[in-house]
Amino acid sequence: MGGVVRTGLVAVGAAIAIVGAGSILAVVLPFDGPDEQQVSTKEADGLAPQAPWSTDFTTVSSSQALVTFTWYASGNAEVRWWSAAPCQNSEGYCVQGGPLQSWNGSLEGRWTTSGAPSTLYCVWVNDNDTVPLNFSGHFQESYRTSIVPLGELGMALTLTGGSMLVGIGAIAVYLGLFLPGGTFGGGEPELGPGDDPEFDIPEGPREPR
Repeated sequence: MGGVVRTGLVAVGAAIAIVGAGSILAVVLPFDGPDEQQVSTKEADGLAPQAPWSTDFTTVSSSQALVTFTWYASGNAEVRWWSAAPCQNSEGYCVQGGPLQSWNGSLEGRWTTSGAPSTLYCVWVNDNDTVPLNFSGHFQESYRTSIVPLGELGMALTLTGGSMLVGIGAIAVYLGLFLPGGTFGGGEPELGPGDDPEFDIPEGPREPR
């Protein structure tokens, strides 16, 4: 017998497979969450001349971020802005390489970068004037979070269920396309000798008792 395409079965199978595939993709591919922002301000009042002061700022994102540092001083300040990291053999932080930006005898400054930020940043301030000064540093980090909505167990269950749905849908589509007609009834039953009059055999003469 030739195959009969069962459109309903194919459609149902395809829908089940799509739902399963969507469940898998929703778990495997994280999606972007809302934009986040971290703002930190650190101030030092009454810095004495030629008495350096420093502090650090910690980042949150480790992938992509827009980092901006702005500072203001009440007098002529010497300012250094470094990339830093936690010290391996001691507490605190250690600067890495030369300063990212330097300002000499300024009242304000600004530095910005985008991409993968450093773990830590350090600002160093020295009063080059003859009177104490006030310093204010503002650190801002803008980044976008990536959200994976399920934990490990939820991911495992969702992946298993999604894979099962894809398999069931594929089987349904295959049966809808290639299942022979009449397999589950609906076709004409074959007639045997007792069902068709043409196959009736007349009885012969009976022997006398």
